[in-house]
Amino acid sequence: MKKWNWVRNHSCCGRPLQLLAFCAAMVLSTFSAQATDPGDVVKDGIFGLTGAASPFTTYNSGTTIGAWTVDSGSVDVSVSLYKTPPTAGNAVDLNGSAAGSISQTVKLVPGKTYTLSFQMSGNWSSFSSASRSLNVSIGSWSQNVSMNRPSGWSRTNMGWKPQTFQFVASTTSAVLQIKSNSTSTSSFGPVIAKVELETDVDPPKALDTIPVPLPSDLATYVRDREK
Repeated sequence: MKKWNWVRNHSCCGRPLQLLAFCAAMVLSTFSAQATDPGDVVKDGIFGLTGAASPFTTYNSGTTIGAWTVDSGSVDVSVSLYKTPPTAGNAVDLNGSAAGSISQTVKLVPGKTYTLSFQMSGNWSSFSSASRSLNVSIGSWSQNVSMNRPSGWSRTNMGWKPQTFQFVASTTSAVLQIKSNSTSTSSFGPVIAKVELETDVDPPKALDTIPVPLPSDLATYVRDREK
């Protein structure tokens, strides 16, 4: 009987049904939190974990920028060079000293539809009449995107243009790559920010399918309380 002294002396666990309800609520709240988390599978899509210094830092092929890897050429991570959209974090000019590309491996669920989105602009400090273009790919899916210089463009007025695409996953993981196609504009390339890859999250399971952990001697405790 001594092992139940602590339970008896704490009002929050004074009744067996309350104890059971508390355990169930804790489990359900955990499942609910998991189910309502955003289904974004991209890591550090705002390029905030790069360790870049202000106003920008150049990263060459073979280096990592947070969760991303520079696959080719070089890129600039802008901390304060460009004004980004609200909540977008840092920006990446895909032409560091020359056209470059970045990538990361993302986990997918085959058969699910994913929405890829990012903000796009460019560095028109030079070659102002030339469009800026890039290629984004996930596994075998690929898309080219081009953008002309927005009217009134400046580093503080970037004229960001949201880009959104959908595809159906066919594998459990794939490489997400964003690559500059602006090979003739030197270090003035397409600029991206706030990369997201989202899918709908499955709803929580029915209550009868959720295992609720209970003390192995709960029946003994209930019988003791009824005496």
